[in-house]
Amino acid sequence: MSDSHPGHNPTASRPSPIDRAFNALEVLAYRHSLWVLAASLLLACLSFWYTAHHLTFNTSRQDLISPSQKFHQLFQDYRKAFEDFDGMIVVVEGNRPEPMRRFAEALVSRLQTRQELFSEIYYRIDTGYFRDKALLYLETDEIRELGGKLETHHDFLSSVNRSPGLNTLLESINREISAGMVGSLMTDFLGTGGGEEKDDTADLNMLIALVKQMRAHLSDPDAEYRSPWSSFLQDDENPLEKDGYLVSDDGRLLFVLLNPVETEGDFAGSKNSIELIRSMIREVKPDFPQVQVGLTGGR
Repeated sequence: MSDSHPGHNPTASRPSPIDRAFNALEVLAYRHSLWVLAASLLLACLSFWYTAHHLTFNTSRQDLISPSQKFHQLFQDYRKAFEDFDGMIVVVEGNRPEPMRRFAEALVSRLQTRQELFSEIYYRIDTGYFRDKALLYLETDEIRELGGKLETHHDFLSSVNRSPGLNTLLESINREISAGMVGSLMTDFLGTGGGEEKDDTADLNMLIALVKQMRAHLSDPDAEYRSPWSSFLQDDENPLEKDGYLVSDDGRLLFVLLNPVETEGDFAGSKNSIELIRSMIREVKPDFPQVQVGLTGGR
């Protein structure tokens, strides 16, 4: 005769396999607590060791975009072909081109000694390729202006060409200046100038450039030579731009573009590069009080 009654489930009081497994683990931990504690400490130490040697962080913003996106693939191909200067920019501000140029050269020469921190330093374009082809890159108005100057100073150029030399050049410049002064005086006296004022400072550009070259080579025989004819044929308003430096339109700002080497997974980013640049700027700046220097970009 069974003692079961209606509604009674004989399997309801039986523990589940999961309960039995936890009960067995409880008994094991109770009876061999020291061994369990030692195994736990060992596993914890192994976890710390594995984390320290294998856990990495990817800080690249590019990985936030799906690599299957077409525009992302095109951008990656573009980055491989053309370096993207989205790192840092050193801005040099001044009213005189020469101190700005010398500061940039001094700073870049120091930065180039630490190339392990910079993948690229870009501040000047090599204009040597364009020198023999300069006329091909002039605007139409600039070509007309150049032709007008050659026609106006035909006699001067002919006299210098017949007898090249410093004496002939200075004598011809003197005649040009004298003729220009006489013409200006007669125009003002006769009142035929049409009310237009002429800027005669450009007529002295070549003489000023020639005297500067003479003085530079007297003080330093190895000084860089700059032809005075460039100042005669064109206005030397932005010499830094003509020498290939990266400058603003008004010539008051000179730019040095830097791409720092960033360690993948390093949250500090380009911190080491930024601190190095700032220290080098502080070292070079006292020799050039005429310029102001700033650093922008980076993270």
